[in-house]
Amino acid sequence: MSAPQALSLCLSIAFATLALAQVSIWRTLRQGCWAVFAFTAALASVYFLLQHRMPPVNNQPHFGATVLAFAMMSMGWLSVGAYLGVRTRALRVLGAIYPA
Repeated sequence: MSAPQALSLCLSIAFATLALAQVSIWRTLRQGCWAVFAFTAALASVYFLLQHRMPPVNNQPHFGATVLAFAMMSMGWLSVGAYLGVRTRALRVLGAIYPA
């Protein structure tokens, strides 16, 4: 196992643990934003678990990795907005103006 693969595996485990912690917070508080936080962390865990299978293609990022990364960013925006009470439409406009 190479060093980048070991780092990806460690990050995947860390995000999976974070997802489990946020699921337990969601079950206690019953606020939807914590479920979205948990889903985003689980998505990040899958991303890092599969990262070694998504190498760059012809000096361009892998399409699947790019789609998964944008999905994580979008879920992150929506979960933070839900936690702060921001409307989804306003959050989308803000995301379009100021990309993460």
